Order: sequence, then structure tokens, then C-alpha cells
Amino acid sequence: VNNSKILDFPDGGGYDTIWIQPVDNDVFTGNKVFNVVLQANSQNYPFGVTSSNMVTLVDNEHPLKQWIGTYSVEALSYGSPGEWDEAWTVNTSPVPDDIASLSVVINTGGSDGDPFLAAIDVEAMTITIPAGTDVGNVYGYGPTTIWVGDYETLDRQSSIIGTIEEDGTIKIDKLALLLTDYGDYYWDAFNTTWTKIGKKAAAGGKVHPEKAARLK
Repeated sequence: VNNSKILDFPDGGGYDTIWIQPVDNDVFTGNKVFNVVLQANSQNYPFGVTSSNMVTLVDNEHPLKQWIGTYSVEALSYGSPGEWDEAWTVNTSPVPDDIASLSVVINTGGSDGDPFLAAIDVEAMTITIPAGTDVGNVYGYGPTTIWVGDYETLDRQSSIIGTIEEDGTIKIDKLALLLTDYGDYYWDAFNTTWTKIGKKAAAGGKVHPEKAARLK
């Protein structure tokens, strides 16, 4: 919305601004992406590596918008209820060209894991994750996969299926985690409740020392 496509920099330094005015509507058409490129300057100075900047306008009418954002997760342990409970932060984001799935990243209190896909069915109000999905190094002991289990049992065939609610809440029971670098070591299984907390990241929990000591 600038009056012209010219930026004016005072002699010796300073900055100028390009103003972009997005137009909101009630129709989901997907994100819009464009580049702002510096093409020439009055002094013929060479441009640096950031002479082109990509701008993404996020469509806030995504059909899964209720379940996109940052979650505080209460993970109740099956291995040792109460003592081994965990608190996670989970981030969900849209998947380009797939409006029926979300990209999910789990943080158990250390570093973030790797993104993985979860299918969302807004008619059945379910979230589905394939059995054996790799969620990354969520505990600091290498790759971790997730399955259906209650710590005493493990189902290597069934998909992980949870429920979603209109207010954005997600619930997944019998979410079992295996550490693959330790011979598929059964870390624990959890009954999880995901509560949406908006853009601000929640503080992750800490792994119970007795649980971590089992690997030493």
C-alpha cells in the first residue's frame, strides 16, 4: 500500500518500510506467497544475499484452524501413574496441499522432536496417527516411535486414534513411545489431554530421574 515502489534511505544509514495490507474473507483458498525483490538502487550499489524476501499471507479460514496452534499436554503415565507423569508442549501447523492433516511436533521438555503427520476427521471428530510413526529425538536418546499401548501391552498393528473437540482440545489415550536406538525400548505409555494455549509456548516438563536411569 506504499504510494510508490521506491524505498528511500537517508545518506549514511536508516531504513524504510514496505507496507502490505492483507484482505480477510470467509473463504479458505490457502496461503498466498509472493516475493519482495530489490531490483535497483540510485547509487548502483551491489545488493546482499537478502535482496529478495518471501512473504506468506496465512489463510486464517483453514478448516482445521480450531486445532492449529500450541498445546500444553498432560501425559498421565501407565508405567507408574502419578510418579512418571509428564508435561509436554505440542505444536500443530497446517500441511500444504493437504487440508485434512496437521503437522505435529512434540517437545517433552528437552529439544523439539521431528514433525509428523496426523489425519483429522472433522465429521467423526478424530485424530489418527499411523502405527510406528517416528516423532524424532524427543527425550534425547535418539529416534522415538509411537504406538498403541498401556505399558504392559503394545499393539504394533493399529493406528493411534484420539478424539478432537470443538474448543480445540485433543485427547489421545494409550499413546506408547519406544526408543528405537535401545532395541525398541518401551519408554512409557500415556493417557494424554492436549489443551490449546495459543501462540505462546508452554514450559515443558522434566523427565523423572528414575525413568531416565533405567537406560544407564
